[in-house]
Amino acid sequence: MITPQFSVDQDTDFVYIKIRAPYIRASEVEFTVQENVFIFSLPPYYLRLRFPGSLLDSSGEDARDLPEEKRSHASYDLGSSLVNVRVPKETAGEEFKDLDMLTKLLARQNEDTSQREKSQAPLIQEVEGQEVESIAKTGEEFDWEVEQQVPEPLGPEDTVHIPTTNRYGFNDQYSGELEVSIMNGNDVNEIDDPERSTPETRKKERIEKEDDKFDPEYYLADYFDNPMIAEIIEWNSGSLLNDLKTQFTLEESDQLTKLPKKKYLIDNPKSIYVNLLSIVFGWAYDTRVNMGDRTVESAWTMGKLIPGACALDMSASTIKSMVVTCTRRALAYPLYRHDGLVKRVWQDVYEVLRLAAEDKRVIVRVLLQVLSAFDTSDHCYYVYNTILFRDYAAWVQDCNQAVLRSMAHELRKASQEIEENRDQELGWNLKEFYDMAHEQLARIRGEGQDSDDE
Repeated sequence: MITPQFSVDQDTDFVYIKIRAPYIRASEVEFTVQENVFIFSLPPYYLRLRFPGSLLDSSGEDARDLPEEKRSHASYDLGSSLVNVRVPKETAGEEFKDLDMLTKLLARQNEDTSQREKSQAPLIQEVEGQEVESIAKTGEEFDWEVEQQVPEPLGPEDTVHIPTTNRYGFNDQYSGELEVSIMNGNDVNEIDDPERSTPETRKKERIEKEDDKFDPEYYLADYFDNPMIAEIIEWNSGSLLNDLKTQFTLEESDQLTKLPKKKYLIDNPKSIYVNLLSIVFGWAYDTRVNMGDRTVESAWTMGKLIPGACALDMSASTIKSMVVTCTRRALAYPLYRHDGLVKRVWQDVYEVLRLAAEDKRVIVRVLLQVLSAFDTSDHCYYVYNTILFRDYAAWVQDCNQAVLRSMAHELRKASQEIEENRDQELGWNLKEFYDMAHEQLARIRGEGQDSDDE
């Protein structure tokens, strides 16, 4: 069966569903309503939508006395191939939230997305809309400052069987996905043996390679002698960020319908949010350096800045530790490596989180743009959509906006703390490099002045 393209709208009394279904007979159009579930089935098309509120079944006894203008209605526009459906709400005036989050509407009730055995289910925490509301009402927030250590690997004396492959990606759901990608030239990856790596070895290898990659001469050249960076920093991202709040385009709606139609059972919700920060940072960096455009290098740039992609490392458990990680990578890997640029990108990230706390479409659209960049890039990068970004784009439609607001505030706090002791936090003697470069420049200028005097 084919899931057709569709869109959903509402007013105070009705939900309006438009379904694109070419080559059907108008006389055969039928649909059913069961509480909050709408089902349209007409071969080869099948559409089931689960709404956040109850709908009224006009064919039921409770609706028998409804006037015609208050009943469900369907019509077919042959020219546009659109089935236009109107369904009354059970409670007139009720506002249904997130009707443009199409993946969320398509999700099955209580569907488990974990690839693990059912015996593990009680250990998994499910994050649903009701829990989100509860957190928002009670004011409960994650303690972003609590650092969680990666556990030590099991030693040879342990009797537990250690698998030859380890899981990675969104909610540790994947394994065996990277080998073909690496054989095809995946240079985003930085882990020597990803399929046998563990959380602790990934983090260790990532840090070591960041230290090796950091080039003081390159860094100082960008700092003192790269006029392009000033233009990039000054670029005004305001209109682009505001555009993130607009209605989804037809192409974006189509993307949403192709995402995993699942409810996610999350092992560690805090980790999922912290790693979301790195994805927004990668998107914001690429957006700023290209001034709103995307290039053939966009997937590589974003991938190198997101530790969960390039190093499969999702061990960061605080906002501050993720800010440190992304900052280190931004000063070691991409084309432009400049402190002022990195700080400006973090301001963009703050704005995205702040706007997303008011309008969830903002963060959803960011994930869709990341997906598109990796979809249209070199085929060996698509694996990161498989193990990370597709799940994030589906999950984020049901994320807690109160947590996003908390993340924005914590990001500002963490950035200030890092700035106060930058060298120690980043692990590099940046001040020493600055001082040496300034001394050298002063000496060169002094020699030039002496020659002029002669």
